Amino acid sequence: MFESLKLDVDALELSDARAREVAKIIADVTEEYRARERDSKPLQPMGLLGIPGSYADTLSWEVILTFSECTFAAAQRAGLGVVELLNFAHDHCRPREFWTLYWCATAWAIAESAANNPPQTKRGRGRPKKYDWDMLKWFNGEREKYLQQHPGTKATDNAVLTWYFEQLFKKQSLRGSRVREAEFQTQLRNIAKELSDRRNPPGKKIRKNA
Repeated sequence: MFESLKLDVDALELSDARAREVAKIIADVTEEYRARERDSKPLQPMGLLGIPGSYADTLSWEVILTFSECTFAAAQRAGLGVVELLNFAHDHCRPREFWTLYWCATAWAIAESAANNPPQTKRGRGRPKKYDWDMLKWFNGEREKYLQQHPGTKATDNAVLTWYFEQLFKKQSLRGSRVREAEFQTQLRNIAKELSDRRNPPGKKIRKNA
């Protein structure tokens, strides 16, 4: 029923071996995520008929790819930066929801530009590259600037990210209010999720004060 929501690499008819490799990685990562979500949560009644199903099976591959854990996982496997990976998917994988990928790539490109294009280090022969960008350090610096300009306010991740991107959009002569629209806010939530995961890596126990 939901087969069309998967990335069909063969249907892309990519002639370049490297392009096929990257597309296959994207397909694998997004379907692995779909399977994990399907298995980790009980089926829920869906649609007008209330047929049991998984929310993960209603998502297209391009939407799943914008989830930060999938974006970074696919980029690491492919040895690409996250923006490179998203642009590849946008340009070569025939996404139906291409604006979703476009705004996700735009958000990460702007965020990375603040870190002066973080270097990628080689991980040995034949192994993918790895990011050296200290994302938390970058965000904490922007959070301090936000608090200086907004004393007495609560600096939530989303508030800081929204403020930060609004400033950058205006500097680039773009409409700052675009950042508050639903499509871009979705991408900011993805970035906030990545920040949260880096503060508390999955599987790491959070120590509570006695």
